[in-house]
Amino acid sequence: MRYFLNIRDGEDLLVDPDGSEFETVELAIEEAKASARDLMAEKLRAGEPINGQSFEISDAHGTVVATVKFRDVLPL
Repeated sequence: MRYFLNIRDGEDLLVDPDGSEFETVELAIEEAKASARDLMAEKLRAGEPINGQSFEISDAHGTVVATVKFRDVLPL
């Protein structure tokens, strides 16, 4: 199944134009979590804020099937 890992930042939505193939939505969620950690590391190094961003994972029909908040993947 093709899932799209779109990035939500407040009112802005950065759309994943190509998507990626995952056998399950759970695997797409795991990829979003890993990507969120990578993106947060880049933002921290650049001194940029990381509050409020999330991945909205949608299916091929555009339906949001899961949301992964960046802050929820931090091991606090």
